Amino acid sequence: MQPESVTNSCHNFLERFIERGFGTLSKREVDRLVFAMLVDAGSIENLEDHFEISRLLRVPLPKAASLSYEYKLHNTPRLSHAQLRSEFTKLIAASRFGKSKDRIILEVRDRQLREEFEELIHSDTLGCAPDYTFNKNLLLLDFNTFSALVEQLAGQEQMRKIEKELRKLKDLPAGLPNGRALLCKFLEGVAGRAGEGVIDLAGLLLSGGISSVVTSLG
Repeated sequence: MQPESVTNSCHNFLERFIERGFGTLSKREVDRLVFAMLVDAGSIENLEDHFEISRLLRVPLPKAASLSYEYKLHNTPRLSHAQLRSEFTKLIAASRFGKSKDRIILEVRDRQLREEFEELIHSDTLGCAPDYTFNKNLLLLDFNTFSALVEQLAGQEQMRKIEKELRKLKDLPAGLPNGRALLCKFLEGVAGRAGEGVIDLAGLLLSGGISSVVTSLG
């Protein structure tokens, strides 16, 4: 820590510590304040590296993750639409099909990010619902929910590009009304061919089309 950072952090800590009276803060509140001091002073740089935080503070991994989550909850703004789209693109690049081949599994370790996606999925705009497993880091989306999320985050212009690419596929039935329905049908076909393997769905958002996905499947 730099001397100036130490001074500022100590001043902020003492100010909060005596704000409601000396010794009135709970242990958890003191933990949060000290954690915030360490982050602000640069001693903790990566809030996503819970293992490193756990080793640095000598606390169990769940507590490190909880402290990190609470710090971000109180000190960072909500993600913008562009940020959500960027994070979603990263997630689907490592997504895979579930065993029943009718779900897409996204692994979202960042609790704040997972809650952002859950709220968007449950919103009036999408009106969908994710499935949950025993693993709280996994988000299971049926094809309709996944397609609705792509549609919401990609935007109209990008969806038109995706739809244009999808309509070029000969094995998709004619008469499907929009990009979401087309995407659902495409995913059903992909699931049948790809099984449980990892698939590069990031092409949907990165390139504005599905050519890279089709190529990767052979």
